[in-house]
Amino acid sequence: MRLDKLTCKLSASKTPPFSLNITFPWAVTICLCTSYSSLDIINARVPGCNGLQRIKIDSQGKISQVLSMQEPVTGTQGLDVGGDRISLGGVDLQINGALGLAFTDLQADDSELLSKICQFLWQQGVDSFVPTLVTTSVENIKRVLATLTDFIDSQKSVPQKAAQILGVHLEGPFLNPEKRGAHPAEYLLPLTIDNLKLILGENAAIVKIITLAPELDPTEQVIPYLKSLDITVSLGHPSPVITLISPKAAPIACTR
Repeated sequence: MRLDKLTCKLSASKTPPFSLNITFPWAVTICLCTSYSSLDIINARVPGCNGLQRIKIDSQGKISQVLSMQEPVTGTQGLDVGGDRISLGGVDLQINGALGLAFTDLQADDSELLSKICQFLWQQGVDSFVPTLVTTSVENIKRVLATLTDFIDSQKSVPQKAAQILGVHLEGPFLNPEKRGAHPAEYLLPLTIDNLKLILGENAAIVKIITLAPELDPTEQVIPYLKSLDITVSLGHPSPVITLISPKAAPIACTR
């Protein structure tokens, strides 16, 4: 059970309902009814904690403590969730599409479908996600980045119960042709700073992750360049003979 689903429990209990405002990570505000100054959520299973827990919510509607149920506490109103798991929603860092739409096919007039995808993911327990574009043409990538830039701006101005897009994950086109898997060979590109600038264009700010094969850059300049743009580099689809990451790249790249 995600925290925003607690209203389902409350509607069947004697405790007045409250609303929640949740952002990642652990920034949780719970709006209590005025008749209560605090509330404990009891008998909850919380990720990272052993056994049943008590989630203490203060008079400001914020989580103040998470305590074992074995610790005695008195004087607070309690909502018993009966061993349900309580957590924030998930963050999906690699999702290629939903509801019949592959993100590489996203068009400028797909904002309504994007909104439905965000609402659908929220209902599945996802608070935020990073749409992933697999290898495709430069024109497709640039169009999708521009479309998502506009959509992300619109999400910021209209708060709603929907998963938030954190940015974009580019899986390709800088992959080793020998290990490309399902990525189309005709759209793979040499890993150069010039090609990166060509793809990112004016929308580099929304690209948060790039998966690439590091051996394609003999200059060892690309990963530091991406780091300077605050883009996380994920090492993927490399040659099987690559066993060592350059010392220049190792501190600023992650493996997959």
